[in-house]
Amino acid sequence: MIYTDKQLFRLCRKYGAAALQARRKFMGLLPEVQRRRLYEKKGYFSIYEFAAKLAGLSRDQVQRVLQLERRLEDKPELHGLLVSGEISTSKLVRIAAVATAENQGVLAEKVRNLSQNAVETWVRDLRGGGGAHSVECKVKGGGMNNAGGFLKPEMPDESVRAQRNFSNINQDIRLMAVLSVEVKEKLLDMAGKGLDINQMLLELLAKRDAEIQARKEEIAEKLREKTVKKFEKVEVSMGQKELVITPGKEVGRETEIGNITDDKKTAASRYIPVAVKNILKEEFGDKCAGEACPRSAENIHHTRRFSLNPSHDPRGLLPVCSGHHELAHADEADYRRYKYR
Repeated sequence: MIYTDKQLFRLCRKYGAAALQARRKFMGLLPEVQRRRLYEKKGYFSIYEFAAKLAGLSRDQVQRVLQLERRLEDKPELHGLLVSGEISTSKLVRIAAVATAENQGVLAEKVRNLSQNAVETWVRDLRGGGGAHSVECKVKGGGMNNAGGFLKPEMPDESVRAQRNFSNINQDIRLMAVLSVEVKEKLLDMAGKGLDINQMLLELLAKRDAEIQARKEEIAEKLREKTVKKFEKVEVSMGQKELVITPGKEVGRETEIGNITDDKKTAASRYIPVAVKNILKEEFGDKCAGEACPRSAENIHHTRRFSLNPSHDPRGLLPVCSGHHELAHADEADYRRYKYR
């Protein structure tokens, strides 16, 4: 049979998904095979040979499953995901370090609904002590609603304190590496004169933040004026009522811009103006806005859903990595359906 490219790709995706599912289910059986020593009864030298010949698994993959099963043995909800093959070991390994009997239910929900990349990001934030502030803290009053529903670390206080102290030492080393010799000498000279360099630096940083916020306000006002002008006297269908947007009236969250009637329909553009991108780059650089996130920003996240508030107001935008972007939408069923359709 000769397939079209579309048909061939559909079959590859179908059989590939079936193979991955069967592989996960096989891996879920290995702990019980080990307990019964079934591989010996069937003439195999070891469980590694058993898994390699029957499913093509490597020694490392088998060891990962067996070790993971022991770690999750007292956490039935997560243990069930492993032995049933519902969730891959790659995901479960990433949450095993923070799993407890108390939070296992929440963790099980996370690994079911999030991609592996998002799970890894979520756990990194969790272990780093970022908690619920890992994204939303970057925009005070920005309106982000619980960016992904982060948990707080389930670790002893001593462990958390040790991790944070180690993190602080690393941050100090990185900071000293970034500063030029000239800047270091200048700061040391000023400190030697009895000047409070900490206060001076804080004032400079506060001035920078104030200037950025002022420019954001200016950009937002220009965008608002442009939006009002664009939709001036455009009839918007809202049930049985007709709404006319007039100059001076801001387009609010409840206005259904996408439902403009007849040939005047003008969809709100998803294109983010260069001025907005530039001010975000100046504020956050090239990195993700998630607290202490080392990844590059790949997406610009609207802290208020664009479909409800069709605006690129820079005060409500965050440059984020793909993992934090998914976490920011983690509780939105519509987004998950779009992401994994």
